[in-house]
Amino acid sequence: MTNEIIRALENAGREGEVIPLCIMEAERTYNYERLVKQLKKAGRTAEAEEWIHKGIVATRKKWPGIAGFLKKELLDIRSHKKDWLYVTALCADEFFEKPCLKAFEEIQKASEKAKVWPPVREAILHFLRSGKNPREGSNDWPLPDTGIERANSALFGGPPFTDVLIDIAIHEKRVDDVLEWFNVHKQKRKDWMGDDLKDRVATAIAHKYPDKALMIWKELAESRISVANVAAYSEGAKYLRKAQKTLMQHGKTSEWDTYLHRLKEENRRRPRLIEILDALSQKPIIRIKH
Repeated sequence: MTNEIIRALENAGREGEVIPLCIMEAERTYNYERLVKQLKKAGRTAEAEEWIHKGIVATRKKWPGIAGFLKKELLDIRSHKKDWLYVTALCADEFFEKPCLKAFEEIQKASEKAKVWPPVREAILHFLRSGKNPREGSNDWPLPDTGIERANSALFGGPPFTDVLIDIAIHEKRVDDVLEWFNVHKQKRKDWMGDDLKDRVATAIAHKYPDKALMIWKELAESRISVANVAAYSEGAKYLRKAQKTLMQHGKTSEWDTYLHRLKEENRRRPRLIEILDALSQKPIIRIKH
């Protein structure tokens, strides 16, 4: 309905009535998105920012999707102004609320433009190691306050936040740190650790620590093929191929053949699994008699 009214006003040459209508709608229905878009369209970015802040306060708890949209609009306004310090601060707010590699990369892009990446990076890594938020009383934090109420971090458990530290270390190709944080992570998450994370760690360390990567891939493969399920066998084979490639690259063909033979011996009563393992052989297949 509001869209139709706006079109009618614009067609009648009454554009000046559009924004007051959107203000009334935002105050009554919390549709701040339309108002902000109209203000930006009119070039009234200062007013748009005011309504963005009002809208975030009004919607962040009950309608976080609206608040998220408004933050993106604020980011867009400040990016067009090339206010890179403030843009970096917005990205940092997002990171501290929902820490992940993608958010880390966004901070890096913005802070490099603002020429503050080294201190920002160090503060972020310190936060992930210690849990200490640099925005709270740190004299070394180079970014301004965004004026947006800070939300609690969505990180699970206490510091160090090893899953994010591992992802960042992989991204930055710091192999020794990948292995260090992976070992810490294993101690923290004794009950459960995602297979995807294990696989990414193995891939990251394989060229420098092939034996450790092989241990991870073998563990992943054997946990899969222990399940009497063809789909699980195929998943296990995916990890076995990675182990095979690493062994071949290091001239350890005989070690691979011995390992594959052992798997076949241990699973000789699973013909579908044997077929999959046969496909990994480097020489003609000799069937194991049942």
